[in-house]
Amino acid sequence: MVHTSPVTVPIAMLPTITAIENWDTANLTTTANHWILTAITWERAFTEISERMPNPGGAPWEGIAASAAERRTYADRLKVIGVADELHSAAAVARKGANELASARQRALSAVADAGQRGSQSPMIFPCPAVFL
Repeated sequence: MVHTSPVTVPIAMLPTITAIENWDTANLTTTANHWILTAITWERAFTEISERMPNPGGAPWEGIAASAAERRTYADRLKVIGVADELHSAAAVARKGANELASARQRALSAVADAGQRGSQSPMIFPCPAVFL
């Protein structure tokens, strides 16, 4: 069993119940969605360019310049896919953070409700001076 030790947190640093009730994580989810859409757009665009390079406008393109253009668009596609993967990873972190914050919010509100049912009269701040990590 892992034991945690209490960490003293000054009451002034604790959020009010109202602040917790109004805690919104939509910005994290919205940002994650934006990053995913951006990544998908970049992936599709650079893949299409790379795939169409051998036949621009539908006509085959051959020669040294064509080979150089194909290599370049393929290399650019790989770079963009690497950056897109980073966006997907960042979006996953943002979504996980939003979920964890929403869960913490719910646990805090449940603790406040339980304390209220037990007779605690602390409408603005948490009644405990320590948080267990």
